[in-house]
Parts: sequence; C-alpha cells; structure tokens
Amino acid sequence: MGLGFNFNFRRKEAPKELSPRWRFVFGLVFTLLGGLAAYFGSRDLVRAMASPSWPATRGVVTHSSVELRSGGRSGSTYYAEISYAFAVEAKTFTGGRVSFGDYGSSFRSHAQGVVDQYPEGREVTVHYKKEDPKICVIEPGIRFWSFFTPMLGLIFLAVGIMFLLPYPPEKKGSAAASRKRRAKPLKPP
Repeated sequence: MGLGFNFNFRRKEAPKELSPRWRFVFGLVFTLLGGLAAYFGSRDLVRAMASPSWPATRGVVTHSSVELRSGGRSGSTYYAEISYAFAVEAKTFTGGRVSFGDYGSSFRSHAQGVVDQYPEGREVTVHYKKEDPKICVIEPGIRFWSFFTPMLGLIFLAVGIMFLLPYPPEKKGSAAASRKRRAKPLKPP
C-alpha cells in the first residue's frame, strides 16, 4: 500500500494524485495539529496582551539554569529554565514563564542571556492573572515570538482543510482533462 506518489523521474508523466484515503488522513492530522496550535497559541497571545494590566507583586528567582534538550536528528535546543516564587494574599505560588513567546534556540547564547538576566536570588516583579495567580509572567506584554505558534497553527489548519476539501471538478477544456483523454487506451476497431 503506497502513498500514491510517483518517484520515477525519468518518465514525463504527471505525478499520481494522493489517494482519497491518504488525503483524508493527512487532512485530519494537519487540521487537528493546526487547530490545537492555533488555539493554545492564540490563548497565550491574548494573555500576553492582557498581562501588562495584571496585578503585580514582588517575587524572587529560585532557580536559573540553561537546559539542553536533545532533539535527535533535529539537533539540540537550549532553554532558559527560570523559576520564581511570589505570594498573593499570604499564599505562595511558583512560576516558570519569563514572557509569553518564550522559545528555545540552537544557540546557547540566547538561553544564557536570559539566565544571566535572572540569576538565583534576584528580586523580580511578577505579573499574575487575578483569577488564577498560577498564570504569571515576569516580562509582561507581547513579544515577536508571541505570534509564532498561532500563525503556524493557522497555516497547518489551512493546509489540513485544503486536504479535506474535494478536488475541484475538471473543466472540459482544461489541461488535466485533455491529459486524461490522451491517457485512455484506444479501442481496436
């Protein structure tokens, strides 16, 4: 059972189209992944926009390090692991988000810069969501990378929907229709 692709580059034939079953599978996977990424990315983007107006309190950085995560073939990625503690109404909370739009990098220098900015023991201002103080950040507002996940999600969602839509009907005078007519074997007289 193949995917329906023609990898014979010597022939001058048009590549075979993806079978309807595989179009549905690819469409479903892309739509689900894109929808999830768009939802969670948009939720964080809305939080990033609201975070400058959230209540703020003093906190202290309790952990600060660079973490290397191996991605197999895709290489390794460095992340700044920052934890901080703060109190709201005599209840202690911990947070780990520096900003909405945090990202890892294949360059250690990015993560090291964040760690250098927030060493253990440093006092920080923590902005927290009043209804749920576990949602907190020490650099409020929108960053460039805040848009990455929702945009990538929307692209995946669009590709998934395109896979799920049926092929448009071929017009009688189109090039695809004439290729199909030429490809039909002639019947003997």
